Amino acid sequence: MKNLISFFLLATLLLSCKKDKGNSPSTSNADYYFIGHLDGAELKFEITASSNAEIVTSNDASLNPPDDCTYSYGCAIGTGFAELSEKSIEVSFPALYSGNCGEQETAFPGLFPVGLFPLGEDAGSVLITYFDGTENWSSFGSLQTLGEHFFEVKASEAVESGFGKSQKVSGELSCLLVNFAGQEKKLEGVKFSLSFWPEI
Repeated sequence: MKNLISFFLLATLLLSCKKDKGNSPSTSNADYYFIGHLDGAELKFEITASSNAEIVTSNDASLNPPDDCTYSYGCAIGTGFAELSEKSIEVSFPALYSGNCGEQETAFPGLFPVGLFPLGEDAGSVLITYFDGTENWSSFGSLQTLGEHFFEVKASEAVESGFGKSQKVSGELSCLLVNFAGQEKKLEGVKFSLSFWPEI
């Protein structure tokens, strides 16, 4: 009888572990992706031949040449940017470069080093914005708990193509997102690989 109870408990434990593992974000073989969980539901965008996901890069600039230029860099991945009802998520680095206008392109690959970036909307931080098809949810710095919420670059490499040189940035993140009404969503267990481009 003791052996039967022990076997039952072991089987229950193994099934529970298997279920928990299934809740973890799946990995991706795609070059560019964003996968994780949003309030417990899987969030997954992959750029593959069979997916309907798209990736878009965007830069903002404040220019006072020749010595004073500030650039922000962003990358959004989602389904059908032409359709306003589709979902997407954007990772942006506000005012990441500030300096001589002519040196921005040369300095660009070094702007995304391996390591932690603070979450927020200030210069040198990283801002996550999720569009759910209706409204935006953003990772404002005042919401984040140190140690629990983070953005970490695990790999950063230059990629050369017929369009020029870009930076492939991969890593992990976990954060809180808030909408205009102050409601919160938890974004966690995220793995990402995204493309950023210098201003040319």
